[in-house]
Amino acid sequence: MWIVGNINTRAIREPLVLAALARGFLRSSVLVNRAIMQRWDIPPLYEAGVQFGREPWHGKGVEEFADCLTVYQRGWGDCDDLAPYRVAELQEQGERADFRIYWRFNRRGHLEVFHIQVRRANGWIEDPSRYLGMAHPQIVRANTWPLERVFSLAA
Repeated sequence: MWIVGNINTRAIREPLVLAALARGFLRSSVLVNRAIMQRWDIPPLYEAGVQFGREPWHGKGVEEFADCLTVYQRGWGDCDDLAPYRVAELQEQGERADFRIYWRFNRRGHLEVFHIQVRRANGWIEDPSRYLGMAHPQIVRANTWPLERVFSLAA
């Protein structure tokens, strides 16, 4: 079990700085996940029995970046765990997948949402967190694939 890293989200409130740090941890997570997948038989994310789950310390100022083996063994992960798992899986299959980071502010100007998704090689956005339980159960259980077309230049 490896934890790629942690970010103190209470000390870092500037979204661009947070995104830059997250991007570094996410890229490291993908590299670690690919190494794990090459060495051990880790099932594909959507066949692993993994569910979306918030970290028990959610909202307490720490964001953990867990590797795919940790996610598989504990049976849950949040967006910054599930997206690198899926990106590494797709890259191991030869696809030039990457991730997408986005954020939203509330009316008072405070950072409200910070979310990680998968950017497929064809430009489509895939949201493993939504597919694995972050959304309403009826949406998640529907026979639709969690993809959306996003026309954005920001990675």
